[in-house]
Amino acid sequence: MSGHHLRRNLALTIVGLLAVIVVPITATTSALAAAVPTLWTQVQDMPVAAGTAAGSSRAVDLSCPAVGACTALGTANLPDGSQDVTVTSSSGGEWATGQVLAFAPGTVGVPPYAEGRSIACASPGNCAAVGWFFDARGSRQAFVATQSGGVWGRATPVRFAAGAQSTPNVAIATSVACPAPGACTAVGGYQDPTGSTRTFTVSSSGGTWGTARPVIFPAASEAASRHEEPADVACVSTTRCTITGSYVDAADHRQAFWSQLSGSTWSTAQTVTFAPGTTAPNPSASFNGLFSLGAGRHLDCSATGRCSAVGFFAAAGGGAQIFAVPLDGAGAGQAVSLSASLRAPVQNLRLSSAISCTGVDECTMVGFQLGFGSTGVALRVIGATSTAGVWSPATELPLDHEVTVSGPDQINAGLDVSCAAVGECSVVGVFANANRGLESLVITRSEGQWLPGRRVAGPGPAGSAAQAAYLSGVECAEVASCTAIGVDDLTTPQRSVSANAWPMPAAPTAVSAAVVPGTHTVTVGWTPPVAPPVPDMYQVRCETPAGTDAVFAGPLASPATLSVRAGASYHCGVRARYGTAFGGTFQGDWFEGPLAWSGTVSVPATAPDAPVGVTATGPAQPSGRSTSVSFTLPTNLSGAPISQYEANCESGNGGTTRSATGNASPVQVGNLTTGRTYACRARSRNSVGWSTWSAGATVVVPAGPPTAVHATTPGAGSSATTVTFTAPDGGPTPTNYRTTCTSSNGGQAKGVLGTGSPVTVTGLTRTKTYRCTVGALFDGTPGPVSAASNSITVPAH
Repeated sequence: MSGHHLRRNLALTIVGLLAVIVVPITATTSALAAAVPTLWTQVQDMPVAAGTAAGSSRAVDLSCPAVGACTALGTANLPDGSQDVTVTSSSGGEWATGQVLAFAPGTVGVPPYAEGRSIACASPGNCAAVGWFFDARGSRQAFVATQSGGVWGRATPVRFAAGAQSTPNVAIATSVACPAPGACTAVGGYQDPTGSTRTFTVSSSGGTWGTARPVIFPAASEAASRHEEPADVACVSTTRCTITGSYVDAADHRQAFWSQLSGSTWSTAQTVTFAPGTTAPNPSASFNGLFSLGAGRHLDCSATGRCSAVGFFAAAGGGAQIFAVPLDGAGAGQAVSLSASLRAPVQNLRLSSAISCTGVDECTMVGFQLGFGSTGVALRVIGATSTAGVWSPATELPLDHEVTVSGPDQINAGLDVSCAAVGECSVVGVFANANRGLESLVITRSEGQWLPGRRVAGPGPAGSAAQAAYLSGVECAEVASCTAIGVDDLTTPQRSVSANAWPMPAAPTAVSAAVVPGTHTVTVGWTPPVAPPVPDMYQVRCETPAGTDAVFAGPLASPATLSVRAGASYHCGVRARYGTAFGGTFQGDWFEGPLAWSGTVSVPATAPDAPVGVTATGPAQPSGRSTSVSFTLPTNLSGAPISQYEANCESGNGGTTRSATGNASPVQVGNLTTGRTYACRARSRNSVGWSTWSAGATVVVPAGPPTAVHATTPGAGSSATTVTFTAPDGGPTPTNYRTTCTSSNGGQAKGVLGTGSPVTVTGLTRTKTYRCTVGALFDGTPGPVSAASNSITVPAH
């Protein structure tokens, strides 16, 4: 179902329940510490059954009698409007191409229209499937089919005693259980000649199915109209089975019932009872037979033969509440409410989805709280467990933030649960991401603790609106070895999807660490953990024994090289990292395996690294000749403290190289050559030796004064001199020059501005002696002044 379809179906579910319940609620979350999770593969399309490639497929149920050996039941729609039942098997976790389940000739209408509902396998290759089809007359008939030695026989109609059914016939088989190859029991519903809806059971022996038998109710239990709804069947042996369902009693109230097979005799149907004051004035209880959204079973029996079931009922305080009920042993038929600890979320509707039991009265239930957010349906996953027959209250199961981001209309529904051992379970379901796409949700229970629910990636981009694939059924053959099925409703045509879970592999082995001689690096090697699955990458960490100075690397394979601090001791750990899309393009979350550690290695001290971030200030204009070289300590001191720094300034255009030392930044370097360009760098020293030189920082030294100043002696009758000079070498270009001629014996000083050599200075005092100097100006700022020129005497006339 797409997001729209899922919400629509939930809305229909609510409408169907309104005769039983009405409500308003609020949510709660619990944060639990995470343990090592189960690894889930990416959700992927299942192979399409031959002949149905143009249609759409929906996997509806699966059974896994051994690790990686499962059989899935589905329904395939074809373009001509027909609908067929399909079966698909897996080996080693890989699904084979499915097949259409064949019906006996002449039994199915043209075009065919059939739907699978339930499958059960006693061992790999020995299964039974049930459902319904329209026969050639357009009547709805229940069917059963048997697989023996890996070969499916033809599906055949469930046989009823003469006159037992209405005309036209109406019958549906809803659930099947197979305690041994060829020995199966199915439950379903049919319409009798009076129009009443009845419950039937039918069993097979040696692969041959017998005649359906109605479930017998006490005469005073049911209304005259007899409205019964079968739910599930579970068998602990060929002679001991239990069925569940609901019926409408003489007071027009819905009641939950169960019946048990002992030997060859089914007991009279018994009604589930509730403690006084628990139910609403108009009680109603059901095992969810018609309101199931996933493939989950609402009835299960442990390996020791004790059976329990879960359902919902109309509570005295209003709304729907979840109940659990043991169906044999002490307290059989006495329901227990599991909703005591739940706060009210958006609406007071709490429905159970599935139950799975392992040890004596050790069961796990999953379901959801349902109601309305600001604009649509909202759901929260809830669960409960029993120990020695005592149930915990239902609580909201913990979820990571990534699956709780859809806001007030949050959808997080648990649809099925499977437990391989006490305290070891997997829950699958659906959540709406931040963009309202539907994705697969998995919650793991490990060592009795619920781990936060997480996304199972694929097949579309994680977190996008282009997602409508989710898992609805799961079976775990062993601890953390599970297979799940579901549907991708965004594809055209619609496709069945599946995902596998595997136990977390062991840590890498043979982890070693060795120092690379003459460096402060460590090479870490390891042997990969045994697959499956193959790690996507590894996390390598080296740290001191105290757990400090940790450095990390993320290599794809062994070995890895890490830079560490010299003069310290380290040990290094390696863990495998797995994405939820391992084996394909990564799209989901990372899971990390356990760390395995190397022995301790000591990294000797070495010369330090060079300083970093070196800068040099330009000498002050226009006549500065020193620079301040600044720097930052190297990030790696190489195991010994810095004792000294050296700054070096070297010219590439004729300046004299200058150096200076210091104990800290900055270091002053002086007496640089005027007008030259320098690159200044730094290095550091510890007890082992000097570092390499850092990168250089460029500075330009201002130019010196003009040189070669010469003044001409004025001729007869003249009081002017011509001054020539050479411009400063290097550095910035002066904007102009000031030439000044001063007298040593009383003559009036004269000066003039010019842009270059030569310059004429006039108005000198007659008979007086002068010398002239030239100084550069830089945008009005005076620069150094030249040495005085030769001496000249101005003539008398």
